[in-house]
Amino acid sequence: MYTYSPHTGELISTDNPASWMQTTHIAPPVFDTSTEGCFFRDGAWVIVPADNSAEKEAAIEVIKGRIVTLEQSQSRAVRDVLLGGPTDRLAALEAQITALRAELVKAIA
Repeated sequence: MYTYSPHTGELISTDNPASWMQTTHIAPPVFDTSTEGCFFRDGAWVIVPADNSAEKEAAIEVIKGRIVTLEQSQSRAVRDVLLGGPTDRLAALEAQITALRAELVKAIA
């Protein structure tokens, strides 16, 4: 017997189903629990991609935060260059910011 939620249809892995759970003799297909969900709908198991939107949003916010921090450092580096300081730090910060912006575009896509 395979157990699922009567409310969502989601597969519930258990050896001891609660009285509120639904069961079926139909075996679910093999699926990757880290990237997919398995739901019993209309008498058959359906595999759906996991919703990782919260994780994606968190990753985007981290990247944005890193960009802001580097841009603040970049402002100080520009000031230092204008006062006659070295330009190597400014170039390195610009390269890091460019790389993070590319990472952000990929994360948003």
